[in-house]
Amino acid sequence: MAYLKILKALYSGQGRKVDINSAKHAIAQACEFLASVEENSQWDSPDARNLLLATAIAETGMRARFQDKGGDAIGLFQIEYGTYRDLWRRAIPVRHPKLYNAMRTRFGDKKNNAIMFEDLQKNDVLSALFARVKYFESGEPIPSASDIDAQAEYYKRIYNTAKGKANVEKFKKMKSEFLKE
Repeated sequence: MAYLKILKALYSGQGRKVDINSAKHAIAQACEFLASVEENSQWDSPDARNLLLATAIAETGMRARFQDKGGDAIGLFQIEYGTYRDLWRRAIPVRHPKLYNAMRTRFGDKKNNAIMFEDLQKNDVLSALFARVKYFESGEPIPSASDIDAQAEYYKRIYNTAKGKANVEKFKKMKSEFLKE
């Protein structure tokens, strides 16, 4: 809890603005890395990239930050601390050990290859990796990027969940507004 309070003090507020092209680049790097390491093209598709971009838009309005109101989510994709722990301590090392080692090598600190929760605020590629793994772990195929209703419902069910504050209409509205620019 003390660690999360420190992070909140450091990263809450407006956060750093991320432009669409930078977000697309981070997402592309994350998806390419995942597909390469896992030797599985399912990790990287136009639909996955589109969903991740829309997720960043819906979650943060393209402002990477620590969640301001009562939560503990961080970064461009608003990964919650519990999700980070579950993915990093259980799902990735157990189900994707090759990916776990590759992530530690590429994104871990110099001392012991550790990846800390705070790193998801500092590194948009790493944050996109965690978001993509969250979707992948559902086992459900990603709906087509051309079907905004299906993607919005998928986002709400898999990523934001019934307990989350986001909703299907907000996802669709924010995605449409941001991608018009």
